[in-house]
Amino acid sequence: GYARLRDLPRLRALHATLKLLDVPRLAAIDKTLRVLPPDTAPETFAIFDDALVALFTRSGHTLPSLWSITRRLRRLIAEVDASVNFNPQRRKKREESTAPTATFHPVSSDYGERSALTLTADTATMAAIGSFIRATAKEHKLGLADSIIKLLTGSLNPAPAPVLHIFTPGSDRARTPGSSAYLPGFGWTDADATAVLEDLLEFFPPTTINLDDVRNQRVGGYSPTAAMAAYVRARDGTCIFPGCHTPADNCQLDHRIPYNEGGETTPENLFTLCQHHHNVKTDRRAFYIPDPATGETLWIFANRTWLISESNGILTGQITPSNPRWRSTPASSHAARARVARFNA
Repeated sequence: GYARLRDLPRLRALHATLKLLDVPRLAAIDKTLRVLPPDTAPETFAIFDDALVALFTRSGHTLPSLWSITRRLRRLIAEVDASVNFNPQRRKKREESTAPTATFHPVSSDYGERSALTLTADTATMAAIGSFIRATAKEHKLGLADSIIKLLTGSLNPAPAPVLHIFTPGSDRARTPGSSAYLPGFGWTDADATAVLEDLLEFFPPTTINLDDVRNQRVGGYSPTAAMAAYVRARDGTCIFPGCHTPADNCQLDHRIPYNEGGETTPENLFTLCQHHHNVKTDRRAFYIPDPATGETLWIFANRTWLISESNGILTGQITPSNPRWRSTPASSHAARARVARFNA
């Protein structure tokens, strides 16, 4: 792990001064960056070096966890454009090694020998499979395992219209072809998954929702619309309490200003909190103030201390005034991705 700092001179200098990196964090950085080829240019490593230094020097933040370090680096990796500095031989070898695989194998358990099926594929394919399985399980009131078994053995048909949420940058209310997309629960698509996604979208024309429109929606009642809920969960990513990584899909949508105290049901007043930290806020042990300019959230506690949490959602870098990447043009997006061109070379 420590040898990786040779590729990250700014982070190495920061560690020499402040000693912020322990062995688990060094290992997380090294493991995530192993996807880079041996001949990766220093300019490419500099992008990760700058991102890591910024992550470890945020004022008022807790020390980044292994989860946040890995997620930040993977998010940056996902911005790669596979068409830049493309090496055909290396790409062919990579495609062969990432082709879908299915294996049956025995497993040991406390109840004796059992058998297992392992299916491995790109994120877009697995997200599509997951949407069919979850929709079928919901329609027939079954667990995921029972649904998979019955589907594979022909005991029941899949749900007719499963929903797969896809978040992607766009221009003029349309998706930019070839751009990486975010699939909740699976992450950003790499080059292979993006190609699969293009085929899926051609075969199943999507319903497009402009998130700028959803952002300003309001409803008169307590419950938000499905589009508003999806927007808030994508924006926050996880519970917004500092250091909590509970996925947004497992969180409640909290009215920051309580509904019974005049708080509106609108994305600007809705935030994701896990059950535990929702109770902390409801018990008035803490209150939070979001900063729309940065996407950060200031938490103020009853003992007059405070902490800042960073948004872990996919929209923060796209919708805040300080990070207007969501509205970037295809040309500027291509130029930005070209800075990390050697990922797929």
